[in-house]
Amino acid sequence: MHTSIWSLRMRWLVLGLSCLMVGGVVMALERTQARAYPFPFCPRLACGDGIICYPPEMCDDGNRRSGDGCSADCQVEDHFCGDGHRDSGESCDDGNRRNNDGCSSTCRVESRARCGDGLVQIGEQCDDGNQRSGDGCSARCRIEICGNGVIEGLEQCDDGNTAGSDGCSASCRRESLCGNRHIDDGEQCDDGNRASGDGCSAYCIREYCGNAVIDPREQCDDGNRRSDDGCSAQCITETSGH
Repeated sequence: MHTSIWSLRMRWLVLGLSCLMVGGVVMALERTQARAYPFPFCPRLACGDGIICYPPEMCDDGNRRSGDGCSADCQVEDHFCGDGHRDSGESCDDGNRRNNDGCSSTCRVESRARCGDGLVQIGEQCDDGNQRSGDGCSARCRIEICGNGVIEGLEQCDDGNTAGSDGCSASCRRESLCGNRHIDDGEQCDDGNRASGDGCSAYCIREYCGNAVIDPREQCDDGNRRSDDGCSAQCITETSGH
């Protein structure tokens, strides 16, 4: 019976202490979203385990670092980096502890993101510390890769794919392809098709009478535009006697 009365008194004492501490604990819970237990009913007392055991702990954010709202000895900090107020020792405080937003996770002003500074920041795909293209990361800090539709570095072309035989090879080099509307090396013409008889042959050679090639609609072609030599100036076969 005496044991029961003692236990009851202890519980009332704990409840009383809990009421005195409730304001700070509620604030700590809002900051850390940790579980809280009144002493001596908490499962353990270890600052940094993410469980508030009060008293003596007023907060527990799962680490033993100060400057984040809960100190290294698990006491609520009034001023810390990320509280939205620039305190002594801080050059900025934007209310969070993220980098690359102008104010770093340690509340220091971040320099403006610049391609070539060696730091991959928001809006950059890469940053190799320079502003040269042709080394895998372009002068605009975009990853250089054949097939992205942008001619970069040592590429001669980039048609947005890595297929060959379409005028731009899988390694982004120009292909000599008759019919691509581009006069490549070895071509005399290119009218965008592979048909002969339209002035530009299927092999991208100019078609005309006198080129020494019998093109469509020609009966002969002796390499000149003279008549009376067996092949007329219109590339028509001349009969003997004319």
